[in-house]
Amino acid sequence: MPWLCVQVTDSARFDRSITSAVTYLQGQLNAISSDPYALNIVSYALTLARSSLADVAVEKLSGLAKTEGFMHFMLSCVRQKQLFYSH
Repeated sequence: MPWLCVQVTDSARFDRSITSAVTYLQGQLNAISSDPYALNIVSYALTLARSSLADVAVEKLSGLAKTEGFMHFMLSCVRQKQLFYSH
């Protein structure tokens, strides 16, 4: 995974940007609740930001999955006959 190094000269502006981004993503949870791809990315971002809604996002994502043994099927992928393995 490539890493990007950024020199932050205005940490207050950086903090405000992160706060704004987290607030925006939190506000989009209901709008993306049926899109597993978007919900996965938002769940990950909210978890990294230690958002209070990260668990809600992960629960919404988990609610889209169907599990049989060790196999997880995302509903939109099952319709397309694509299977994903998760362990």
